[in-house]
Amino acid sequence: MVQDIRKQLQIIVNSESEDITYITICRVILENIQKGIEDITILELAEICYTSPSTISRFVKKLGYSNFNEFKMKCIERKNLGTEILSDNVKNISFNSKNDKDVLIDLVDSINISLREFVEKLDLNEIDRLVNMIHNYEDIYFFGFHLSGYFMQHLQYNLFNLGKYVNFASQERSQERLANQTNENSLSIIFSVDGNFIRQKSQIFYSLKENRGKIVLVTQNPALKMASQCDYVIYLGNYKSATEGRYKLHLFTEILINRYYQKYSK
Repeated sequence: MVQDIRKQLQIIVNSESEDITYITICRVILENIQKGIEDITILELAEICYTSPSTISRFVKKLGYSNFNEFKMKCIERKNLGTEILSDNVKNISFNSKNDKDVLIDLVDSINISLREFVEKLDLNEIDRLVNMIHNYEDIYFFGFHLSGYFMQHLQYNLFNLGKYVNFASQERSQERLANQTNENSLSIIFSVDGNFIRQKSQIFYSLKENRGKIVLVTQNPALKMASQCDYVIYLGNYKSATEGRYKLHLFTEILINRYYQKYSK
């Protein structure tokens, strides 16, 4: 499984409490991941960062890697994933310099149709059932990655505002630890627009199954075979594309927090 090392580095460069040397190392790596991090040796990286190879070694071990070579391999894996994500963006918004405004209008129209179909098929009773589950369970865990993870952090933040504690970790290894903490009295909610989380993070999913807690899946993929192993599945309307699915998931989280607030804010 691919550790989101770029997210790890992003957290450090955005933190004022981190050591300035580590921030410098992160910045240099982020600037070079796409340019050819695979060709940089630990000595070269130390020289660019005005530090020592031993400091680089301590830094990568702090991030959870055994040595610099393992760290560099993860950077290469993340480089390939980053290229794939950017390629999806370019494919979904195909500017051609001639009718770019029309391209955007077509995209917005497609998203609008998808959202309307989602709302028309939406069963608010399903959302209210999930709202009740979130309120009634004491141990709640959110699982997801990439953009789904951002929506989950937004939902988690709003639930904190309502006095409801929810466990979530943005890093893969931390999510694995959270999965191991679940038990038969816990509620785990997986947000995965296309179902990639269950397919790519199968070890996390099977840890949840082994610990016998209740599992809820929120997805737009009706063909996901592993969905049958979840206790409860909420579908985000018809499947179209990942792009439209992101907007549906965002709307879903907004509806969910609104319904929770309406019922339990008092």
